[in-house]
Amino acid sequence: MVQRQFWRLIATGVTTVEASLAVGVSWPVGSRWFRHAGGMPPISLAEPTGRYLSFEEREDIAILRAKGTGVRQIARALGRDAGTISRELRRNAATRGGKQEYRASVAQWKAQQSVLHGSPYRADCPTRHILDRIGDRWTVLIVGALWDGSARFSELRRRIEGVSQKMLTQTLRGLERDGLVRRTVHPEVPVRVEYTLTEAGRTLREPLHALEKWAIAYLGDVSAAQEAYDHADRPPPDSTDRDN
Repeated sequence: MVQRQFWRLIATGVTTVEASLAVGVSWPVGSRWFRHAGGMPPISLAEPTGRYLSFEEREDIAILRAKGTGVRQIARALGRDAGTISRELRRNAATRGGKQEYRASVAQWKAQQSVLHGSPYRADCPTRHILDRIGDRWTVLIVGALWDGSARFSELRRRIEGVSQKMLTQTLRGLERDGLVRRTVHPEVPVRVEYTLTEAGRTLREPLHALEKWAIAYLGDVSAAQEAYDHADRPPPDSTDRDN
């Protein structure tokens, strides 16, 4: 997929122009992809796994559906769960002449658009990984620490009090993998390694800085609410927290 290749290149630290030309699209198109996504990959950079239907499977579904084959029979023929087939037919069928018709090409296009414009409220949406990353407190602090420029590992540990060497290493690796931080090794003696925010990483500064300011501004309110909650008499959770 062209966009996946584009975002993989962006994750390596190249510019949008270079990534666009490398995957065979014009730089205005690549720039639009980057801008509309807020600098963050809107899709998983990993190749699709077996949990997603392939185009070949969708073609088989279309052929079997046209023959009047039922959902359970289609599921058995493809080795898939019947619920997967049912959702596929419900989500990706097209309306023609006032009735639902399943076509493989249309279904594939709809599925790709669903991923590109995903909703984190869906269990299979790749944006959940991004939310896990940017919602982490060490991510927030690392982005803030790198805002003014590059920093070495030891400098980051000094700036971010309380972070362990292991946690800092893991978080930096995750940010590098997600294309938010660039790790540069300088061939010196001794070797010097620096970390810098990528173009995508810098777009996080404003929203994460707002989160920092909110935490500081409402620290007192949250602390008071926690204390009141901890000292309140409450019924056991199971007696009130279930839907009737």
